[in-house]
Amino acid sequence: MDTPEKRLVESINELLNGILLVHGEDLSIPALILLYVGIDFVASLDRRDPYKDVTRADFMAWVDRYLLPKSDFKCSSIDLYSARCGWVHTYTSKSRFVKTGEAKEIFYVFGLYDKEDQLQKAIKDPSVTVAVHFTKLFNAFRDGLDVWEREFLADPDHRDRVINNSNRLLHTFIQ
Repeated sequence: MDTPEKRLVESINELLNGILLVHGEDLSIPALILLYVGIDFVASLDRRDPYKDVTRADFMAWVDRYLLPKSDFKCSSIDLYSARCGWVHTYTSKSRFVKTGEAKEIFYVFGLYDKEDQLQKAIKDPSVTVAVHFTKLFNAFRDGLDVWEREFLADPDHRDRVINNSNRLLHTFIQ
């Protein structure tokens, strides 16, 4: 049976598979951008007012609740939002939040995990720059999605809000 919940989960899985596919082709920055788009997407599904655009606060709230709690990242939700803005809008790591000192600049590591520690040690000022491994970020997003999905499916009010928001966002066209 095709339900709104099933369509939503399929859409999220399609996005995750797309990120992995692009990353598997060594298209690191496009994979990173898709990951940030994914966070934006689920944050938009969780927003309280379906008629308002998703905001920085929505993005950060989702990251704080679902992505960061079980991670060992040395960055905050504003740092991740800043990175999202930089990569999505200008294809760089420097957004206005980095330029004004509101957020740390994130340097990404792709490949071996130990390179993240090496890069973090090489960073001269960890109060303004932080290293994040792409795979750790992807895994934290995927794990956060699992928690989020269980929560919204278990809470009727949360479920209704997410499904209502998804009905406004998800459209399938068959040719």
